Amino acid sequence: MLFRSEVKEKIPPKPLTALEHLERCGYRIVQQVVPKKLPPIAVQRMAWKTGEALCDPVVVDFLQFIRTHMQSDGSFSFRIPKGTSKNSFATLSEIAQTWDKMGLFASIVIYPQNIVYELAQNETVRHFLSGKWLELFVEHQVQQILNRYQEEQGAEVSLCSNVILSEAASAGSTHELDVAFSINGKFFWVEAKSSSRSIDYGKYAALCEKLKVTSDRLLLVNSDLSVEECEGVSYFWNYRVANCATITGELENMVAKQIETAGKAVPSTD
Repeated sequence: MLFRSEVKEKIPPKPLTALEHLERCGYRIVQQVVPKKLPPIAVQRMAWKTGEALCDPVVVDFLQFIRTHMQSDGSFSFRIPKGTSKNSFATLSEIAQTWDKMGLFASIVIYPQNIVYELAQNETVRHFLSGKWLELFVEHQVQQILNRYQEEQGAEVSLCSNVILSEAASAGSTHELDVAFSINGKFFWVEAKSSSRSIDYGKYAALCEKLKVTSDRLLLVNSDLSVEECEGVSYFWNYRVANCATITGELENMVAKQIETAGKAVPSTD
């Protein structure tokens, strides 16, 4: 009588999380922002709303104007650009009123031709307008994609933000990643910049090598750049570049390309 030998089914290893990938690259996680340390949900929503509003160039101009005068006290007048559409003016007014409602202005008056405001004398306010809003917006955009892959495909996902890394081989060398995430073990990295001045684009390309990721798994989000300027930066540096108007599409394309490639690499069992 022949007996069929029992063959134990091999359980595939669980995909690496983003933090596990970084540790495999020889880094020690010095610090990261955990959910309980995020700002209140009202502040997070204001950041998301700010990012969505920055799809409009007039709102981009307004925020740049505020940042330019942020270190100066007193009242300032932002002139509404000629030819601004009613929709753009409505978007600008809405975001300005939202910021005012949350206490970012000491005073503000919105006229048809200009906005006269005085920024609140508060370091937390300045920190938010200097770039914290963008970090929160980018993290939210990434989380939306992770939620979709998890719900629709049952993907293994992970996300970490404001991660400070220390190189094991060099105690004095540290790096900060704004948002790192993984889908089914594929590692991705997003950097957020709210200014187009004095950016060392080369360090991101170099860090891709240290993080053992191809450059098309890095997305640099710069809220100051136009679509054309994003394409220009990407020409010189071989990684993805987006602004607030194009971040969703770039994120989706970046992830879809890598996940699709990984799927095709799996040999058929037929």
